[in-house]
Amino acid sequence: MRSEIVAEFIKLRKEAGLTQAQLAKIMMSSASRISMFENVKFNPSLDWMVRYAFACGKKIKISFAEGRKKK
Repeated sequence: MRSEIVAEFIKLRKEAGLTQAQLAKIMMSSASRISMFENVKFNPSLDWMVRYAFACGKKIKISFAEGRKKK
C-alpha cells in the first residue's frame, strides 16, 4: 500500500517535469530526502507530503475505500 502511494507521488513529480533536485529546492528539502521517500526508505509527515504535492502544483485529496471488515 505504501509503495502505491509513493508511486503516485513519483508520477506527480514527473508530470510536473521536475527532477528530484528541482523539487527539493522548491520544497526547501534535499534531493537525498526526496530519493529516500521515492525509494520507500523515509516515512514523511503529512505536512511534508502536502509540501511535495504543492511544489508540483497540486493539492492532496484523501479518500477512503473498503478495507478489511470489522468482526
